[in-house]
This record gives sequence, C-alpha cells and structure tokens, in this order.
Amino acid sequence: MKLYEINAKWDDIMDRLEENEGELTRELEHEMIELMAQGQQNLERRGMVIKENAIYISGIDAEIRRLQKKKKTLKTVNEWLKNSIVTAMEMMGKKKIESHQVEMSLRASSYLHVEKVVDAYPDDAPVKADIRVSVEVKDKEAIIKYAKAYALEIASEIIVDKAEAKKYIKAGNQLPGCHIVPRNSLTIK
Repeated sequence: MKLYEINAKWDDIMDRLEENEGELTRELEHEMIELMAQGQQNLERRGMVIKENAIYISGIDAEIRRLQKKKKTLKTVNEWLKNSIVTAMEMMGKKKIESHQVEMSLRASSYLHVEKVVDAYPDDAPVKADIRVSVEVKDKEAIIKYAKAYALEIASEIIVDKAEAKKYIKAGNQLPGCHIVPRNSLTIK
C-alpha cells in the first residue's frame, strides 16, 4: 500500500470513529493496528532505499575521484608527449609529418612572459590596479560623534592584461618586466 493510500485509509478510519461517537470497535482497532504496521513497513522500505542510494552515491563519488585522477594522469602524459614531439620535430627541422594514421604540424606562435610586475608603467600600458580598501576604527565613539575619526589603508596590486600586453609589445612599445617568447604549437589530426 502506498503512503497516500495509507493516509486516505487513516482518514476513513477517523471518520468512522467520529460516526461512532468515539467508540472504538474491535473492527476499527484491528484496522488501525494493521494500518500502522503497513505504514511502518512502507516507511522502513523508503528508509532502506535511502540507505541503498547513499551506498550507491558513495560508490559513484569514488568512481568520479578515480576517473578524475586518471584524467589528470592522461593529460600530463599527453602534455609530455606533445612537448617531446615538438622538440623532436624542431631538431629534425620538420614542420609537418603525415601518415595514413596521423597528421602532425608545427605552427609558430608566442606567449607573453611576465618576469616581474613593476611599480610604474606607461600611462597607455594595458595594466590595471586592483585596489583593496580597509577601514580601521580608532575610536568608535569619536566616529559616532564626529564621523571623521577613521583611517584608510590602501593596498594595491598591479595586474598585467596578458592578451592586451602582447598586442601592446607587438605594436613596438616597451613594457617593463614583460617580453614575448616565441614557441611552436603542435596540431595533431
């Protein structure tokens, strides 16, 4: 019996009990005991489903962790293999290798290397300051009374926008602490 059916049956028993002016007959008592047993069994079954699901979920979580570890390992292996292929192709002076199974080619590219962030950059440089402000209360009552008894401490960090900085340097500008590093990118089809 489903839980909603048990609830409906319980309502029916209560209605019949009311019709009998509260007199509990043997028949009603027997139905109530049977209904409570069925309700408990139903709830126990639901509790067991929850326990089984929790065990299944734990197994899924363990499998996810195992697969994530495997994924990380495979990515590391692929990165190492790509770097070794690029190095080997550069040493052989080859830009492209083709076979019926795989096609690999090198493409010249570059990336921006930031050696260090300096304190002063040209006004048109693609950098921004990340400013954090904190307020230190010196005297709470003085702030309430005068609203001026606080001190500001400003900490800032300069952030280089790498994509824009790369364009900036390629346009012939100098950006202290930054330079473009050439490299070959591998394409595998």
